[in-house]
Amino acid sequence: MLIRYAPFKEVEMIEKEINKLFNDFFKTFQSGYEYPLLDIVDTKDNLVIYAEIPGVSKDDVKVKIHNDVLTISGERKERKSELPYP
Repeated sequence: MLIRYAPFKEVEMIEKEINKLFNDFFKTFQSGYEYPLLDIVDTKDNLVIYAEIPGVSKDDVKVKIHNDVLTISGERKERKSELPYP
């Protein structure tokens, strides 16, 4: 029996599932919450994730993988006003 292997089909399916996961997750947030824009690139050996997180220093971003779950977290530090009033 001959079985065709279509590696790009698998990548497309994985990409669709990841997009669905993120879209479903962020729909649960109330209006006013911000979330990072993500770009996921599948290289030969790795998945590379680019996250646009305005106002958060890269030193303040934490990346964890636990039980096959990727967590990207960070804290936007409060800006100090240079004006004499708040």
